[in-house]
Amino acid sequence: MKRKIEKADMLEPLTLDLPEDTYIDEEIIKDFLNIQQRLTKEYLSTIKN
Repeated sequence: MKRKIEKADMLEPLTLDLPEDTYIDEEIIKDFLNIQQRLTKEYLSTIKN
């Protein structure tokens, strides 16, 4: 299901709220950043249209 991305979705950067000693796999971080990039691109494309 696709949902229209609202401006409010982009006002706050995505954050992972985890305890300091949590180990995060590098692949998870890459996926997380890819999602954030994709959301930003989609949002910017909605502004242009």
